[in-house]
Amino acid sequence: MLVIGDCENFTTSPEWLPCLKSLQQLGIDNCCKLLSLPEGMQGLTALRQLNITLCPDLIRNCKEDRSKIAHVPEVCLGGDRLENQIKIRYSYDSHKKFWKYCWREEELRQQEEEKRRRIQETIRVALSVQRKALGFIEQE
Repeated sequence: MLVIGDCENFTTSPEWLPCLKSLQQLGIDNCCKLLSLPEGMQGLTALRQLNITLCPDLIRNCKEDRSKIAHVPEVCLGGDRLENQIKIRYSYDSHKKFWKYCWREEELRQQEEEKRRRIQETIRVALSVQRKALGFIEQE
């Protein structure tokens, strides 16, 4: 895994980055002035995970032109997984800040789903009690 982080004055991606043919995981964090990934990113065929956070211009450009990262199965840009991408299933202890953004979105979705299930169950139980009460009243 390669992590490029806290490079606030970093304006261009390293030209040597596409030469890392066996690179499987790449994290870019807090490189506010970074605008784009270098040419040749498509050649990183071993790259399985890409996470970019706190790089607003780079994130915007990657979302607008996905051609450089279309081959990467797991992509997280500023916390948003790209459509049709595999969700990240684990986090890294040493670089937790890079992956927690992806998880936060998934956690919120799961919490909303659980809340919806609890409400549906409460409604189901309430209707059941109401039906029993109506049945009891009709018998009298």
